[in-house]
Amino acid sequence: MKIAVVIYDNFSLLNLAQILNALSACQHKVRIYALKEAVQSAQKACVRADVSDDSLYGNDAVIVCDGECEDLVYNSIFTAWLRSGAMARKIIGFGRSALLLNAAKFENYTIFDDFSKDEFLQNLV
Repeated sequence: MKIAVVIYDNFSLLNLAQILNALSACQHKVRIYALKEAVQSAQKACVRADVSDDSLYGNDAVIVCDGECEDLVYNSIFTAWLRSGAMARKIIGFGRSALLLNAAKFENYTIFDDFSKDEFLQNLV
């Protein structure tokens, strides 16, 4: 299974760590995607994406990190890029990323308000 974990400026570093920690025991190919090469977390850490400025198409799952994303809702370039993952079998978001998924016009996705490793991994299967 190919999994894209989406980050953006002001994403939650804690949420990214939780996601990657949960996926570390799985045998999936996990890559961090961002629209640009490096983004800054809400905690001001600079994080480099594994894949930047490339389509999310071809991933089996797209996972969008929580974060301060209210400004991105109005960024048509970002939402169009996020929409490139629409063919994924599973689309999962955390917290406020629901705003991004709605702005990108996703219809079938799962949103978690709080991180639960067991629930997250069950939903991913």
